[in-house]
Amino acid sequence: MSLQVRDAAGADERVVDGVLHLEEARTYHVNAPPGAGAPRAWLGPRELPWSEERGSFTLDVGQWVGSASLRVAHGAQETVVAVEVAPRREKLSEGAWLALLADLEAWSPGLAIGLEGGGVGTVQTEGTTATVLAAALLPLVPALVRAVRAIAAAPRELATATREDVPLRAVRRADRETLHWLARHPAAACAVDPWLAARAGQLDPYVPQDTTHETIDHPVNRYIAWLVGRVARVLGDLGGALGRAAGNPRLQPDTAQWCRARARAAAGAADELSATLRRTFLGSLTPTPATEAALLAVQDDPVYARAHALARPFLSPRFRLRESLDGGEAPVRPSFELYELWALLAVQRALAEALDGWTWTWRQAPASELLAGFGAGAAFTARRAEDGARVVIRYNMTFPGYLARGTSDRYSVSGERRPDIVISFEPPGGPRSWICLDAKYRVRREALADAFVSLHIYRDALRWETFGGTCRGGLLLAPAVDPECQPWFAAEFRERFGIGAWRLTPGEPPDLALARHILAMAGEPARAWAPATGAPPRDA
Repeated sequence: MSLQVRDAAGADERVVDGVLHLEEARTYHVNAPPGAGAPRAWLGPRELPWSEERGSFTLDVGQWVGSASLRVAHGAQETVVAVEVAPRREKLSEGAWLALLADLEAWSPGLAIGLEGGGVGTVQTEGTTATVLAAALLPLVPALVRAVRAIAAAPRELATATREDVPLRAVRRADRETLHWLARHPAAACAVDPWLAARAGQLDPYVPQDTTHETIDHPVNRYIAWLVGRVARVLGDLGGALGRAAGNPRLQPDTAQWCRARARAAAGAADELSATLRRTFLGSLTPTPATEAALLAVQDDPVYARAHALARPFLSPRFRLRESLDGGEAPVRPSFELYELWALLAVQRALAEALDGWTWTWRQAPASELLAGFGAGAAFTARRAEDGARVVIRYNMTFPGYLARGTSDRYSVSGERRPDIVISFEPPGGPRSWICLDAKYRVRREALADAFVSLHIYRDALRWETFGGTCRGGLLLAPAVDPECQPWFAAEFRERFGIGAWRLTPGEPPDLALARHILAMAGEPARAWAPATGAPPRDA
């Protein structure tokens, strides 16, 4: 069955080398060929809606970049196509996006993990999140079910030996103990010779004999019952965690759909494993953790070894569920959020190049909020030992609304605001000041015009009394420059209005020109931020 995928304008998107290449934040339409029955389609675990008006499936790709799979079923036919979602061409190249991810993962492993549909990232060493479990472990469930059914079809049996009295005629091969017993009982031994037994009128005597009984109540079967039950409970907990995540009001519009789809998949997998236990002899056994006898059987039997290998990752500390929405392959965070985090890192690197000889420290946000996408309290701090000058780069700093400010020295004269990046300056012997930067993963004219609204509000509404009150200036950080927006990126515009836009693209060296402009906005001459020797800030 061949698929036809079109973008919103009707242009064909072709499959190249078995991979369908799409772009983030776009809508596509998947046409299913005519056939018997109603067609169904899925992007990963998320089922796609059918549009009666267009006669096709609507495939909405959200703000994420990564890998997924598209599956279309029509009657008995099914087609699966690998999907690669790339950044929007007008924003970043694929090379720049990979450089962004590499920078973030090198800085703080796990920052790329989130709730979106694509796969990327690493697994934590102790405990992980529901989305990681869903992506890494759910694909193992069908193979685990098949392995358990293979065990049920040909289980390992346990032979138990007992000594019982049986009729002599039932003895086919007498063991040593039986022969010794017959030697001690000559009257019974006569029955061995049918002629002597008939002459003496001897009835068929009962003699002691070792007998062997086969039972499926083997330690390894009890271990498999315990293992499958534990995996089913893990999947049940996973479905609950994903269901709770879907109700988070901070999620992007399609993110809740991904969470609900993964929750249904986890719950279905748990039910399937539980039903497999009930329908086989395993459900009648007493579940028991692994014993030495069980592990020996696992090592000796490839069928049991496969079930053991497939189930153990679900119980590994590496894959223990953490109650968090924050790395195998795992779902990604929204691409705009990743760009914001990378912009924070890029600004720090640029200032580190300019402030030669200063000492930098990093303060993580409490409770891994940076990983969860918030990060209030996360900050880079630069200090100059000679005179105590200090520059602090804060991420997602909150300015409470005026009516709710309490005793806070920073506030918004209207409602609560939270700029992406706030930089405060404490020069030696001079007035303190601060500026704000807003990282926007946007490049089109209308989108940047909307982004400028935030910058206007920050400059006009925010106050920080400890650092001079009003904001001294601001910048929009964007990944590329659209020709229509070029005037907003010009130095003349920034100098004239105190705000403007700046191109900040991953994969490039630290932007020293950006660092110089940031220091100039602080309101102090360049020598205030130079090394104590009086040399100007380092330049390329």
